[in-house]
Amino acid sequence: MDIGSYPKLSIHKLMSAPGSAALQIKAMDGPELLECKLEMLQLKEQGITVSAIQGGKEQIINIKGSDKLPSVATEFEVIDPLSKLKIGTVKRQAWKPFQRSIWYLTDAQGTEIGSLSETNAFLAILHELHFLSIIPKKYTVQLGSDRVAKFSRMPLIDVLWLDFSDDRNASLDRRLGLAAGIVLCVVGK
Repeated sequence: MDIGSYPKLSIHKLMSAPGSAALQIKAMDGPELLECKLEMLQLKEQGITVSAIQGGKEQIINIKGSDKLPSVATEFEVIDPLSKLKIGTVKRQAWKPFQRSIWYLTDAQGTEIGSLSETNAFLAILHELHFLSIIPKKYTVQLGSDRVAKFSRMPLIDVLWLDFSDDRNASLDRRLGLAAGIVLCVVGK
């Protein structure tokens, strides 16, 4: 499945058993495309496997926690399941209170190529204080100085909308962008 042919996607976090989660990834104007199931307590050990709904459950990407700390992974490797080669990583900046959340994207060699950050610093502080938990969080994905995607998260209904239509030159490997959205849904702020 070529995930790059879908410029707009949505990730829906579904209710499941305590300690586990299920995500559905849909084309914005179409059918459900991908799914993944994960055990929250074993996220680092088992990782997240994203599979296609159609065509025999073809695996699209694997996301593995790679942090050295035993408690919570803040760096996730994105791996091509067929070649077993690393596509890149999604890495969280050290959390600082009252600052917007920033995640860094790296290529397969570990070189930082971009970032995913909350768009509005003031709203990020209010979200941190839980004053605006009903207002969507907005994120920008940048490669260098170019914006390549916009994400919008609606906390009450647990949906993240991904819009890659700004990436006209396909600069960002869509699998890495999708992994960033999934990580944001599962462990991000």
